[in-house]
Amino acid sequence: MKIKYHGASEKNQTANPMIVVMTETPDRVTTERLRYIGNSEAANFPWGYCGSGPANLAISILTDYCKRTGWDPDLAQILYRDFRWDFIDSQPGKLCITDQQIEHWLQERVVVV
Repeated sequence: MKIKYHGASEKNQTANPMIVVMTETPDRVTTERLRYIGNSEAANFPWGYCGSGPANLAISILTDYCKRTGWDPDLAQILYRDFRWDFIDSQPGKLCITDQQIEHWLQERVVVV
């Protein structure tokens, strides 16, 4: 299964940018909205700067990915700041993060015992 996280944001957009999770199997492609999982009251998914909204997005993507792929979802709470720094804070305009990018990133940071 392939997984991609997509979003598009207009400059100075005030509405909540929508993040879509696209999963692809040999039989079909499905899309759904990313479920909000965050630590702050700002229940939105902006990116391109360092703040609580991008932190919520980082936690939500990591939690979703971990649940879909067998990683411990609790890793999201531990690693979201680094993930936000590496993938979310510096993304202007369109957002696209693939399962291969996340998997590689996790394998560099997590020691499996």
